[in-house]
Amino acid sequence: MRRMVMVLGMLVVCLSILVAGGSKEKTEADRPVQIRFLSFWTGGPKEKFDLLLQDYSKSHPRVSFIHEGIVGGSAQYQQVLQTQLAAGIGPDMFGQWGGSLMNAIIDAGYAENLEPYYSKYNWDQLIPEWISQRIRRHGNRYGLPFMATVQAFWYRKDVFDKLGFSIPKTYAEVEAQAQKAKEAGYYYMSLGGVFGWHMGRLHDYLLEVAAGPAVHDALFTDNANWEHPGVIKSFELLKKWTDNWLPPGSVAVNPTDALIPFYMGQALCTINNNAFEITLKVEGTKDPQAKYDFFFQPTDHKPNRLASGPQQFMINSKSTKKEAVAEFLNWYTQVDNQNRFFKEGWIDRTAVKGVVIDATKLPLTAKFKEWADTKLEGTFTLNDQGLVPEMFQTLFEVQAQVITGALTPAQAGKRMQEAFVKWKASRK
Repeated sequence: MRRMVMVLGMLVVCLSILVAGGSKEKTEADRPVQIRFLSFWTGGPKEKFDLLLQDYSKSHPRVSFIHEGIVGGSAQYQQVLQTQLAAGIGPDMFGQWGGSLMNAIIDAGYAENLEPYYSKYNWDQLIPEWISQRIRRHGNRYGLPFMATVQAFWYRKDVFDKLGFSIPKTYAEVEAQAQKAKEAGYYYMSLGGVFGWHMGRLHDYLLEVAAGPAVHDALFTDNANWEHPGVIKSFELLKKWTDNWLPPGSVAVNPTDALIPFYMGQALCTINNNAFEITLKVEGTKDPQAKYDFFFQPTDHKPNRLASGPQQFMINSKSTKKEAVAEFLNWYTQVDNQNRFFKEGWIDRTAVKGVVIDATKLPLTAKFKEWADTKLEGTFTLNDQGLVPEMFQTLFEVQAQVITGALTPAQAGKRMQEAFVKWKASRK
């Protein structure tokens, strides 16, 4: 009898331990999680994304968010982000561009390698390869893209039709159109040189044309050669374009004002990205499709690559909430959810394949996404993303000096190479 009582007692103890263990496990699973998110969104974009975060919390009650949007532009955002990460007080999740800005975060060890999550959640089925190309570092991806810009030639349909133009298939045809437009009293391209990046979109294109993909890509590596004949040729072409086919004094015009000749029909083209239709609507164009369209500019290289700049979510490698963040990112990236976010107005751009953009509301944006998903052959990194800040600031200065004649194309290449050698030596 005593033995039976002892056995029963031991069973009771064991059951108690199992119950207690199960209760603890359940408590862990239900424990509230607060994800801290740092972004470069403020105002309306931040408010809209906050609604999306609230929607996630409704279906995932244990998860809440603190969303901090940094005012002051990219430079201020990078300073805040890197300071917090270095101090060990960084956010669990943060937004970031590609190129050198992304690389600095990765190389410092602040970003989690997301390849295991790409495998776990099959994100490769959702993210186009041309976007993945732009966010890899040492063969791995440390971010999940939420959008990627592609720079195309946007044009005035009425002026194009008036001059009898069709979509050019070669760079020579682009130049021929530009010259014919000039002779007819039009500027072919309208861009602004203030801040450097807008005029830089033209130089991005001319570098790809004149130097070719291999030399172009090498400019973002330790093997850069800014005195390569193809790079010198790109500066020659930049001077040719600004002397002949852009409004006089464009180098001293800001990007917003540079669009005025385009809006007024005095210039045929500008260079902008897949969200330009939204800009046109904000600027007051009721029906952008009636006036404007775009084409993928030819480079005479295979693949015919266009400039691209991704934006992505990254996870802090020191965060204790990586799994919760990854679960949210997977939810965010699902096609059905993305379609719903568009309908709600919470997002107006995406990096996800298969998302249907309402062509009745944004016909050019829908067309651009279809082209990007089906016709885009490849991409290259924007100069101001691929280069470190010291280098792209020098490049912007050099661009302006080439345009004004203060530097010859050969002198421009030499100065860029000197800046590169100095920067490379500073890292040792």
